[in-house]
Amino acid sequence: MRRLVLLLPLNRAIRFGGAAGWVAYFALRRERRIALRNLEQALPEVSPTRQRRKLVREVFRNCGRGLAEVFWFPKYTKALVAERVSIVGSEHLLGAYARGQGFICLSAHFGNWELLGAYVAQVLGIPFGVVARDLKNPRVDELVRRNRQKMGINVIMRGKSGIAIYRRLGKGECVGILGDQDTRGEGIFVNFFGQLAYTQNGIGHLCVKTGADIIPIFIIRNPDKVTHTIYVEPPLRVERTGDHHRDVQEITQNFTKVIEGYVRRYPAQWMWFHRRWRRKPPADLARISTPQARST
Repeated sequence: MRRLVLLLPLNRAIRFGGAAGWVAYFALRRERRIALRNLEQALPEVSPTRQRRKLVREVFRNCGRGLAEVFWFPKYTKALVAERVSIVGSEHLLGAYARGQGFICLSAHFGNWELLGAYVAQVLGIPFGVVARDLKNPRVDELVRRNRQKMGINVIMRGKSGIAIYRRLGKGECVGILGDQDTRGEGIFVNFFGQLAYTQNGIGHLCVKTGADIIPIFIIRNPDKVTHTIYVEPPLRVERTGDHHRDVQEITQNFTKVIEGYVRRYPAQWMWFHRRWRRKPPADLARISTPQARST
């Protein structure tokens, strides 16, 4: 598929990816069922079933389009990235970088997040490291690593990332973290679409220990399907109480609330087929309503 995509002009490759995603919707029954179930739980207002299926089909098509763009990365140039991607709120990134203090770019498995990193690193010229894990398929893993290196993105492997992240933040660089999935490591339960979802709390620990800003940033595929817009939010502000556990909880709830807001606005651009509510909270915690995030 990658070889075929590289033979096509970019716009045709994206259309081909959308068609492949349409096929995947019917072929990947397990992922389709997970997505439909998640959507029904999180957005019950999306009904009837036919509307949910239509939305999930578009989720698969957008994933196919994004995969085609990733396959096409060897042909991307800085000029092409700047041509295909626009940005709103870049002053928040540039201001943080100019201050010389490291900061965290918070995003999600949303839109073409690989292209987001390429824009920050290449077009804005901000040193950008992304926290990632090894992929199960070694050939795909190698492909993704090569693409990221070409785009100027430094990869920080999860599990060995602690010291590397602190060093990058200490040098005033940006570290990108996707904070929207049920983490395999240390985490806490916070409110996500009205349900308790197990969420990584490493971002909160980093923020409390280093004082680094958390800047939410998301990339949206435009209605023309071939261009993108990056939206950068002001840094999250959470009043420090001196209680480390409470502060981490509040920070994690705040950034999760921001992610939820973008998913609500652009539901077809999030990966609904991840088992986000896979891990169930303890019975005593499930009876406690999760506090909503304080004003940011």
